[in-house]
Amino acid sequence: MRPTRRRLSLYLPLFITLLLTPAIARADDDDTEDYDVDARVVRLSLIHGDVSVQRKDSDQWEAVRLNTPLVEGDTIATGAEARAEIQIDARNFLRVAPDSVLRIVTLRKEGIALSLSQGTATVRLASFDHDHEYFEIDLPKTTVAAESKGLYRWTPIAKAPST
Repeated sequence: MRPTRRRLSLYLPLFITLLLTPAIARADDDDTEDYDVDARVVRLSLIHGDVSVQRKDSDQWEAVRLNTPLVEGDTIATGAEARAEIQIDARNFLRVAPDSVLRIVTLRKEGIALSLSQGTATVRLASFDHDHEYFEIDLPKTTVAAESKGLYRWTPIAKAPST
């Protein structure tokens, strides 16, 4: 039986689609190599005053706006009268006081690690399971890890006045 013109018009688009599908799939696979599936994003949920961010791959500071997303490697700095709040998830928040510098070291499903080189940070962990995740903050001379839900406040120890 010889194929009719009508039958060819039905099968030709299907044949072309099947022929091109592997090429499209291979192109998409190449793009996913750069994507980190374990990465998380947090956001600035409150800003007051002069708050800046330095992105991981940049040496420039830029002003932030409400809902600015933050990722691993980003650094937040607050001015003399400034404050910022970072929403980690629906129930956990980090507040950064004036004259503070906070870097996001690790931001993963397994846990969060921050570095506070200057100033004060307060975190509310309303949803936290120490057996399945961690929350730690590096200060200039120590590292502190949360053990349970709660409200935590960290301030680097000031030097004693010299006499």
